[in-house]
Amino acid sequence: MTLFFESLATHTRIQLSRHLRSPAIWILALAAPIAARFMLPEQGGDYSIMSINSAYLALDPATIGLQLGVIMAVILTPLAYIFLRAGPTRRQPWQADDLTPARRTAQMLGHWIADTVSLWVLMLVLGLAGVVISLFRLPLSDVRPIVTLLCLCLIAAPALAVIAGLRTIFSTRRGLRGAGGDVLFFFVWLALLLLSSAFFATRSAPPILDVFGFAAPLAGTTTERIESLVIFGPASSGDVLSLDAWSGVMSGDYLFSRLFWLVSVGVLVALFAQIYAPHKFKALRPEIVTTGPPSFSKEPVPLASANGSLISLFLSEIQLVLRPRIMIPVLLIVAAAGVVLPFRGMVGPALALLLTFPFSQQAARWRGMEMSKLSALTPLGSSAVFVRLVAMVVLSTALCLPSLVNITASGATDQMLDIVAIGLGLPLLLTALGYLTRSAVTGRLIALILWYGYLNI
Repeated sequence: MTLFFESLATHTRIQLSRHLRSPAIWILALAAPIAARFMLPEQGGDYSIMSINSAYLALDPATIGLQLGVIMAVILTPLAYIFLRAGPTRRQPWQADDLTPARRTAQMLGHWIADTVSLWVLMLVLGLAGVVISLFRLPLSDVRPIVTLLCLCLIAAPALAVIAGLRTIFSTRRGLRGAGGDVLFFFVWLALLLLSSAFFATRSAPPILDVFGFAAPLAGTTTERIESLVIFGPASSGDVLSLDAWSGVMSGDYLFSRLFWLVSVGVLVALFAQIYAPHKFKALRPEIVTTGPPSFSKEPVPLASANGSLISLFLSEIQLVLRPRIMIPVLLIVAAAGVVLPFRGMVGPALALLLTFPFSQQAARWRGMEMSKLSALTPLGSSAVFVRLVAMVVLSTALCLPSLVNITASGATDQMLDIVAIGLGLPLLLTALGYLTRSAVTGRLIALILWYGYLNI
């Protein structure tokens, strides 16, 4: 048992040091106070961070902490997953880890603890910023930092631990380490949000069903039935609703549910560590190893012409997007269906979903720190991003042409914006996110959230 805890402490320390050595966590820590400024507007301002039944919330120390906790549990949990998947720990030394006799349970639990602690650091920075801002929003005699921080932590801390647990669980299986895990996370996150909404329909639901922990305390803070919850929007009625936020987060059933999920996710991580699937080593084919030029020339190889390079680069980008080859007939079938089927609600969402994965992957393919330095040395290094974007726009627009014919013939001009959004907007969004974040995860997850909203228009 002593050896297990020593191994656990080692893996936790190594994983946490990767986070703390990276500038990403410190940049986010600096951005948190700025974000908190807009998350806590003045009472009766032009907008509200959260409104219930179209009414503003009366500010007090507990309500400020509750609002920050709800924002972190609902809005910031996908961003927390993106930080863990695309951040400093996205590349693990698996070539060494998979060959060592270390216990997988200690390794996975150490990774989960370190990821959770890094998210909690950002949560506490946001909470401390909320305490400082409360000095300007409340009378000085009403400011209670402990109450604000407790309300925030009781809601958000277990929710962030669940996000870190999902990331660690996905890393134990080959099919979930990449895009498969991102898609599964989106549907799990959406299902947990819908499950929490049961508290707004009935007060008899047990708090243990509220995994993210934002609905149960809200339902217990007011005697009114919560008909609507709006985040980052105006309170249309102009009324002010007072909440007993402290009672909502300090109820015995709610505290037990938060502890339950904190422990449960740790148990799940330990269980999935038992079925850890090592990475596959890809061996080179014999012909690649043995085949080579019969002799080497001392003469320098002339560079290709700029025009030929641009055309070749454009064609190679199209080929890389259309991988695997099964994508070609699938995309052609969906595009051809646009001749007879409506674009909005059927063909449009199908094309957007199919193009999200190859576009996000291609946008970040050459943006790794090592690959970007290498590609910058090529004659077309500076224009590669532009050619990549043009290739994506040409491909997505070509797939929308059958639907454009149908829309023009039927006179449904209101769907022209859908064509522009998928033909031009989707490539622009994913290319920009891939270029800025150097990862496919951010663009993929944000596009999936936007896709779900578009599907329900």
